[in-house]
Amino acid sequence: MNLFVVEFASKSIKLIFEVICFLLGKIQVEIQVLKKEKAESFDFESWKGSLDSAFSALESGKFSAIQITSNDDKLQLATIYRPKFIGEGLGEYSCIGDFKSSLSIAESKMNELSTTTMGLSYLSLSLEEPLDINENIYIEPDVFPWDDWRLVLGSCRSRELIKGAAYKKLLSHADKTLQRV
Repeated sequence: MNLFVVEFASKSIKLIFEVICFLLGKIQVEIQVLKKEKAESFDFESWKGSLDSAFSALESGKFSAIQITSNDDKLQLATIYRPKFIGEGLGEYSCIGDFKSSLSIAESKMNELSTTTMGLSYLSLSLEEPLDINENIYIEPDVFPWDDWRLVLGSCRSRELIKGAAYKKLLSHADKTLQRV
């Protein structure tokens, strides 16, 4: 099992919600919210409402971010941010999450997301650490970090998924493991 980080962004909070629901499936989650007035302190609070109602409050500006945790490997932690979170970051809704998986399962999920989800500014799968996505630098395909050592798979502005350096590294490692067996 590998630890992967998935990142994506969209101007549409509805699309972010749909992608999160796709990634979560039917697993039980705990939700924490970061109220707008506590954004600078990163003081998340437990939320007993539904995920849908948390997203509505995020869209209305009541919350600056939502954090979702589970004990399931499908998605261990995901944080969804409002545009320009605490005055910085992307000018659209964004999410970063981590999960454990085999490369083949992670690749299958990413392929399904990229073919069924139109409207994401970018979608990336990286190994162990997030990419350094910055609106002013990486949001366009010609300057997206395609050569970053952490990138497993990525798409930008509805481009097809591109295999990154970490994809090749994972395949090489899998080949060596199979040769020892």
